[in-house]
Amino acid sequence: MAKKKIPVVADAVKALMDILDRAFVSSYLSVNNIMLFEDKNGISILVVPDQTLATEVFKSYEIDGRELDLSNPAEIEHQWKFQYGEDLKENWIPIDVTDDLFNGKLFKITVKDTEYNITINKELMPVKLKKAEYKDISYRTFGTRSRKMDSYIEKTPLILAIKKRFDSPVEDCGFTMIRLFQIV
Repeated sequence: MAKKKIPVVADAVKALMDILDRAFVSSYLSVNNIMLFEDKNGISILVVPDQTLATEVFKSYEIDGRELDLSNPAEIEHQWKFQYGEDLKENWIPIDVTDDLFNGKLFKITVKDTEYNITINKELMPVKLKKAEYKDISYRTFGTRSRKMDSYIEKTPLILAIKKRFDSPVEDCGFTMIRLFQIV
């Protein structure tokens, strides 16, 4: 009788790699264990691995990436995106997975006394999901923020974020993917 294989951290890394392949991303910039990818269409996708998985991913170099370089002007423009991967618990609104989600469900979102009608469907997920993966999906809006930089005031745009949590059978090896949309 064959023994059942006990999942290990390497299996969690492989699962992450498989999902990143489906997202059509190749390399990342990182800040504080938050990885920022851009897909083939230029869409920003954040990946926030649990601590054990993050340690293995950053140590193994299986995924091409590096720390954000603030001396590189082309990378400074991405700095503001990392803030959306910091709070994964508060104010996220679960999305019920029903046939409406597959066909396009209209969500009414209110930001600063303005109501927006946004259709969220399977095409807007951070990655093309398998049917069994349609769970643990939520969204959140982030209002415009201003912060004073050295010689100017930086404004972050109004953002809709869709979050998908991928759990792992290996403790502390799950991860969260977040797709960012700028609301205009």
